[in-house]
Parts: sequence; structure tokens; C-alpha cells
Amino acid sequence: MIEFRLLGAVELRVEGVRVDVGPARQRAVLATLLVQSPLTASMDSLIDRVWGDSPPAGARGVVYTYIARLRRALTRATEGLPERLLLRREPAGYLMDIDSDCVDLHRFRRLVAQARAAGASTPQRSAWLAEALALWGGEPLAGVNNEWAQNLRGALRTLKYEALTEWADARLEVGGSAEVIGALRQELLEAPMVEPLHEGLTRALYLSGRRSEALIQYERARRVIADELGTDPGPGLQRLYGLMLAGEPLTGTGERAVVRTASESAAPAGTGVPGSSSKAAEAPAPALSRFRLPDLLPAGHADFVGREADVGWIHEALTKGEGHGPAVAIVRGGPGVGKSALALHAAHRFGTHYPDGRVYLDLRGTGDRPLSPLAALFRMLRATGVDPRECTGDIDELMRLYRARLAGRRVLLVLDDAADDSQLMTLLPSGSACGVIVTTRAPFAKRGGALTRNLAGLGRGEGVRLLARLVGESRVEAERVAAGRLVQLCGGVPLALCAVASRMDARPHYTVRWHLDRVADEKRCLDVLSYGSFDMRASLALSYGRLSPTASRAFRALGCESDARSEAVPEDWRGPVGVTRQETEEALEELVDAHLLHVAGRDVTGRIHYRLHYLQRAYARSLSACERQAA
Repeated sequence: MIEFRLLGAVELRVEGVRVDVGPARQRAVLATLLVQSPLTASMDSLIDRVWGDSPPAGARGVVYTYIARLRRALTRATEGLPERLLLRREPAGYLMDIDSDCVDLHRFRRLVAQARAAGASTPQRSAWLAEALALWGGEPLAGVNNEWAQNLRGALRTLKYEALTEWADARLEVGGSAEVIGALRQELLEAPMVEPLHEGLTRALYLSGRRSEALIQYERARRVIADELGTDPGPGLQRLYGLMLAGEPLTGTGERAVVRTASESAAPAGTGVPGSSSKAAEAPAPALSRFRLPDLLPAGHADFVGREADVGWIHEALTKGEGHGPAVAIVRGGPGVGKSALALHAAHRFGTHYPDGRVYLDLRGTGDRPLSPLAALFRMLRATGVDPRECTGDIDELMRLYRARLAGRRVLLVLDDAADDSQLMTLLPSGSACGVIVTTRAPFAKRGGALTRNLAGLGRGEGVRLLARLVGESRVEAERVAAGRLVQLCGGVPLALCAVASRMDARPHYTVRWHLDRVADEKRCLDVLSYGSFDMRASLALSYGRLSPTASRAFRALGCESDARSEAVPEDWRGPVGVTRQETEEALEELVDAHLLHVAGRDVTGRIHYRLHYLQRAYARSLSACERQAA
């Protein structure tokens, strides 16, 4: 089975196995061909959709290279299969000769069109729309970041919202209000400005007999629209509001809030709509145990490699089964080492163990304004479906509400970039059914059954595999020794490797050795390892900015005094001028906690020795140089 995915990360899967289709710009070429299929994509359109208004001088040659690589990848992937993938050269450009149902976007459009053509009374309509929506795996064209992709994402999201509201109408026709309520609430967390979603949720609440909640939902929608757009809700939502105030019964059809006459209100018993003789209309909201929390996990990293031992450790930490509270796995590590990528990969991999939902929260621990425990708690309450009007009282009352919300549920929480354990303790559920994965740069106090693992950089082999996945197997295999040395200089840090790979991707005419020589130049290596959103210098700066003044001075001094050939720094190092020995020892330990210095070991006398990694030393020396220039 051959599957191309655009409604999420741009991927090719053959018999369920992901096939490497190259770095970001090569994936942009593939995405263009797939979106355009069965029409031809001209060379000009390919260049425009990869580089926009600023193509490089040799753009045509680069596209030829990408096309050749894609052909080889497609040929290898389908070797021995009855289905073949053909990337043909036509007089007007290039054409992907494939069955349209192999592409999730085309299959989505076909299913939606099929449901629309069938009409509102067709029983299969909601199933077709549900099948179409199930094709979405996250942000469309994830991993392709250019103007064309951004514009296409907006258009595709609009298609999704239209399909979702149509599915909601179809489900409401058969009384599926509880399912509709959960789905629309989840989507509104990501898209709070989409008015049809507000209208659908309001109508679903009203049709399920929850009139007061429906009125509150309308008021929430009105406030959001007024605050963000400065306008009133559209006529559909306003008409629905008037009907609810009057207590009029509604249908759940796609005609939106249709008034039913008195004779029509006598629906057959058991339909569960207002006005029927069934008791369903008077039933309370579904019990807590039947409610599934929204799945708010971001998409995993498409280029994740290795880390099997670390993933296995997280699995063991989450399944240790001591029964004295939630299982907590804390992943600590330095700047850019891949903590978040590991946490998300593990959360997706073990998601089936948590049938009641997965929730992600960025605690912003390394930024200037980490979330306060109260703000973090408020966000988690909203993420788990609690009405903001219920979020009143002090932090202790909110913690009780939050823990009651998760009681008895198997939910996985991913708490990314925690600043300290005060954030964590506020957000821990009380029961043992939940799992929690925490990422942080900070040292945490040992708490109960929480397990901690310090994450190191990728090994040489894993780092080379990552480079190969990002820039292509053939390019890396041709200079494997240079690629290994490049991984070593980067300390195996994925952020640094992604930065240099992005530069390599933008400069396919330069060799791996050419890039290695520039990374090996300590004065310019951080410039090479900062490219676009991959910025190694900025990531180091976040840790440096949280140091005490004494530790900052010690870090800069260590950079000036050490080099790759020197002995490691002993614990009785004299330190900066004017700093006592005790203050120096404390500064060294603070640098270790900040992952800006590592323990090299002990000598024969038992003294601890420390060492700066290459990138840490380069950053420390750049700070010292700036300090001297400022003086």
C-alpha cells in the first residue's frame, strides 16, 4: 500500500513504513507535485513554491537535483511492488503519475464531495465525513515552511472546518450530540476564531438539553469575536441565540437552526431530540467517566532518529506501576539536545496506553516569562474542557477542580520546558492512572516516584543518520568520515545538526567537508550553526541568561582559559579575579546544572575535573570578545 501524506508532515509510506524523501525543500517539491497531480507542475511554479520571490541563482539546477533524488527514492521504495510511482518529465514540466487516492489530500476532497453529493438524508454521509477528517494528522504540510505552504495551510484548514461542521450536522441528525460536543470543543482550542465551530457547538449543546451551557457558549463566542474582530456574530449564530432564548426546538440539519412547528416537534420515540417523547432530551450531560479529553498533542518530529534506550526508559518510567500517584518521567538536558522531540515521540508511540486523552502544555521555562503555576493550572483546566467561568477561587480550589477532572482517567500529560518543580507540583494529577512526561533544563528536587534521566547528545552513528535523513543518504554516504566529524564537533546536539543541515540543504553545491571546515573554525562556528529557526547561539543564550553574575563571569573566564587540547579544569580552579574559592566551586556546580559545563571525571587524587564542550567554549569566548569590545 502506497500513501502520500500532506495533511500533517509531508511523508511517503509504503506498506506502513516511512520512506525518506529528503530535506525540507525537496519535500516542498514533492508536495507541489502531489497537490498539482494529475496536472503538470512547471519549473517556474516549482521554483516559486520552494523559494518564493527570492530564488537562488542556480535554482533550476537545484530543482533538477531534487527531482533526480525523488525519482531514486520512489524507485527504491516501490521496487518489487505491483504499483509503481512515476515522476514523469512532460513538455510543460513534471507530473506525478499516481492514483489520486494514494494522496490523503485528494482522498479527503473526494470523500467530502461524495458526502455533499449524497444529500442530508443519506445514512452514510456522516461516516464519509468522519473518514475524511480522520485523514488529518496535524498541521498540513508540516516541515515545509515557505509562503506557498503557509497560504495553502490556511485554505486547507478552511476545508477542514467546513467538513467538520458538516459532519457535526450529520451526526446531530441521528442524535450524536455528545460526540459532536467533544470534537468541536477540541477544535476550538486550536481555532477559537472560527465562527461556524462556535455555532455548531452551541447548537449541539442545545440539542442535547444543555440550554444554559449553550447560552454560555454563545456568550463566549460573542466575546471572542468582539474582542478580536470588533464585530458582532454572524446572522446564523445570532438567529440561533434568539431561538434558544425563546426556548424554541431546533433540528440538527445543515440548514442551521431551523424552527420546528408544533406538529413537527412530535418526533418518534427514542430520537433524543427536543420535543420527542423520549426521556433523552431531559437526561443530564454524559457522566464524567464517558467523557474523553481532547487530544492536544502536537505532531511529532518527522526527522526523529535513534534514542531507543531513552524511549525505552520513558516507557519503563510510565509503566512502573507503583500505584502511589501518577507515573512521572523527567527528561533533563542542555540547549538543543532534543528533549521536546523525545517527549513527543514517546507520547505518540505510547499514546494507546492512555485512551482518555493526551494533553500538551509549553511551560516556557527557558523564556523571559515562564508560566506561573496559577496560569499553567488555568490553561490545563481549559484544555481539559472546564468552562473558564468555573475557574474561580484560589489556587488550592483550582487544583482540587483539576484533580477531580482527571480522577479515574488514563490521561498522558506532556509538560514541556518546565522552569522548576513548583510548576510541576501544581499540575500533577492525584491518581495513579495518569502518566506525565516532563522536559526541563533545570535541576528538580527528588519527588516521590518521579524518575529523572539526563539526555545527552546523539551518538556519532545516530547523528550521521539524522544528517542523512535531512540532506539525503547519497550526499552523506559520499563523505561519511567528514559527516562523523561534523556530528562530533556539534556534540551530537540535534539543534546544531539541524542548523548545519539546513545550510547544507540551501547549498547543495558545497560538500560536507566545506561545511565541516566552517564549523571547525571556532570564531564562526556559531554563525554556521544558526540558520533560520535553528539557532544554537540563541538556545545557549537562554541558559546563560539565567546564571548568577558570578557563574556568568566564571563561564566567560573558562572559555578564555581552556581549549580542546588542555587538561580539564580541576575543582580547585582559581576562578575569576576577586571571587573566593567557595564562590568559584558554587559557580562551577551552577554551570553544570545549567548544562554549560560537564563533569569530565576524577583524577587519581579524587579531585573532580570539568570540561567545556566545543560549542560551549566557542560561545563563552564570543561573550568574552564582546565584553572586551564593549570595554
